[in-house]
Amino acid sequence: MVAGKTEITVVDAKGFAAGDRILIVNVRSGGGADGTWELADVAQISNQTLTLGAALASGYPEAGNTVVRSLPQYTDVTINKGVTLSTAAWDSAKLTGGIVAFTATGTVTIDGTLGADALGYRGGVGNMDDPNQNQFKTPGESYPGVGKSGNVNNVANGGGGNGGVKRGGCEGSGGGGGGHGTAGAKGGDNNINCFGTLPGAVGGNTYGDAKLTTIHFGSGGGSGGYTTDLLQGAGGHGGGMILVFAPTIVITGALSAKGGDGTAEFKDYGGGGGGAGGLVYLRTANNVTGDKLIVVAGGAGGAAPMHNEVGGAGGAGRQLIDIR
Repeated sequence: MVAGKTEITVVDAKGFAAGDRILIVNVRSGGGADGTWELADVAQISNQTLTLGAALASGYPEAGNTVVRSLPQYTDVTINKGVTLSTAAWDSAKLTGGIVAFTATGTVTIDGTLGADALGYRGGVGNMDDPNQNQFKTPGESYPGVGKSGNVNNVANGGGGNGGVKRGGCEGSGGGGGGHGTAGAKGGDNNINCFGTLPGAVGGNTYGDAKLTTIHFGSGGGSGGYTTDLLQGAGGHGGGMILVFAPTIVITGALSAKGGDGTAEFKDYGGGGGGAGGLVYLRTANNVTGDKLIVVAGGAGGAAPMHNEVGGAGGAGRQLIDIR
């Protein structure tokens, strides 16, 4: 997809129709295009080609990393008390899920919950590898992609917290928290002397910008240093994205894109890092009533009852009320 062009090609055009408003976003990138996004209107469709009503403002050179999806268009929207409007979790293989987005021409009233908690980049999952030197386990997923286990250096996967360290015959350390609007916290060291202290994993870095000229999921937390139970010592998932375009927005319930908590350690091998908070973007014509009820907090790090090798907490996400 090239800036200045009015045609884009999609894998499957069955879900689109002339008159649709669509969201285009580069959800990950190895070349710096991550987070690029815009809205566009579909004028006509021919096979797998969407012809837009206006030229693209930005380029999207990585088709395999770019999501194109239609936005539901409503008049008034009411989410009643006790009701949750959400979506499926992000699937990095299918490039689906994680995004709650719609437009309305009237008033959006949130008495219940509009939520994308823990629906973003996935947390790192531990393993039982027991190397003969310090190796850091699975980092959380982030804008560069899915993290890989077995790193000898304690570095983050972009915003993804690094996985905790393990060495043969030793215990493990805590995974790092995912980053986004703020950095994730470092995982806890394992201070039981086994070839020295086993260092906790670093937290994920910050990315994106306050004006949301780029948009992202929150990043996942890193796994703990070792586990034989994939549910223990796992990193929390990052928060998803919520984008609402409406002239009036009233919140009395909850609007939330929090990061998920890391899980408690397996035995004494390190808790999982918490996921970072996601993203909330509200484009509106008026001040948002109940804006203090918007939450993009990071998740807690996984507990470590045996020693101090807790998972690091996830960083906060990003939010913006764009009045225009």
